[in-house]
Amino acid sequence: MSETGYTPRPWEVRNQHESSELMVVGADGRPVCSMRSWGEDEANARLISKAPDLVEALREIVGSMTEASKSGYTTVSISEAQALLAEIDGPK
Repeated sequence: MSETGYTPRPWEVRNQHESSELMVVGADGRPVCSMRSWGEDEANARLISKAPDLVEALREIVGSMTEASKSGYTTVSISEAQALLAEIDGPK
């Protein structure tokens, strides 16, 4: 187990070719979760696979905002969070 308490990132979605199953696996290749590939399940799998990245981005945003508020500034770059949202949304 990692220091975070959950499977180390990056997580990725794998399509099990022999079945209609999607699997989210961690950096070590071990399954985090699996689901049938029906309807919106592929979008759900992408979202689940980005959970550790979203947590890390949120920690950075909160840290940046905390530091900015100490010096009187409140502007924070959100480009990393926007990129993660684009990955979660997938291709259009």
